Amino acid sequence: MSLRWCLITWTTHGAWLPGDNRGFRTRGHKSDVPPPKRYAQNQNVYNSRDWQRLLEYSKRISKREVHLDQRQQGFVQRRLDEIARKCGCLTTAIHVGKGHVHILANPRANRLSKLVQRFKGVTSRGLSEYGLEGRVWARGYHVRRIPDEDIAQATRYLLRHKNRQGMQGE
Repeated sequence: MSLRWCLITWTTHGAWLPGDNRGFRTRGHKSDVPPPKRYAQNQNVYNSRDWQRLLEYSKRISKREVHLDQRQQGFVQRRLDEIARKCGCLTTAIHVGKGHVHILANPRANRLSKLVQRFKGVTSRGLSEYGLEGRVWARGYHVRRIPDEDIAQATRYLLRHKNRQGMQGE
């Protein structure tokens, strides 16, 4: 099954770790909420000390946090656009921040998981020319379906986000 329009988001390695004090975004898009119970080690309540310990543990195992500089962001932006065109994937907006990527796309006949794998793989290999070695992107990605009637609004949102944050934006 191919998706119609969707907002695809992924982060750089170590940029948003379990326990981060910014909280987690739930499926209902509530932000700044404690992490899901699955991170609470079988506890019913998630208190701030547990949250802090989880963040410290997350930082220890992730080894390093990747932030893209302006040149690296520009490279990723250009490569994502090229890859999308070669794959026949329509895009209306792409935003590359220091620690995350947003793409508003219609993957058409492409399997979304394969497309994101290609986006992340090609850009990761290319970033080695810009001084980034090793793991660049965090595992996984998030997809939110966008109804056809909301495409213009979603595009404006991403372009405003890009312009407000600039290429250095988080």
